[in-house]
Amino acid sequence: MTLIDTINSAALNARKSAIKETNPGAKAECKLIAELVVGIQGDIKAIQKSATKEGKMPDIDDEMCMRALRSALKGQEETLRLIEEAGQSDRVQEVKTKISLIKNLMPEMVGEDDIREAVLNLIGERTTSELPKGFIGVIMKELNTKFGTALDRSMASRIAKEMTTP
Repeated sequence: MTLIDTINSAALNARKSAIKETNPGAKAECKLIAELVVGIQGDIKAIQKSATKEGKMPDIDDEMCMRALRSALKGQEETLRLIEEAGQSDRVQEVKTKISLIKNLMPEMVGEDDIREAVLNLIGERTTSELPKGFIGVIMKELNTKFGTALDRSMASRIAKEMTTP
């Protein structure tokens, strides 16, 4: 099942639940989830549309979905930070629910140990002073190729810098 299939299924299930639910609190949460996932679907469509070349719209791939999910996650984490700073404790749980849902839609990310191992393999026997200038770019390209959408790029970048800086 592709990532877009997972997202579409989540949207459909959330909409069905929102219609069927009779408990007002649960119904409101189902609507909240449905609105979030439908918004993510819209973001994916916008990414797809922006990738149109010579009038041909590309198929939706996992990378487009991950861009939309990462963007949604970043937005919700920023919202959480702001409402906590503002002391709006009544909205914290709602935003945490959204963050949890977005994370559940994302594929399992590669762990730090796997990234470190891959970086070590790329560095090989060389010392940090022997690495060519711009080697972090080479590392990131290889990690992207190896792990694809399962790579947490910010973590990978931090690890690559840490392991290649003298």
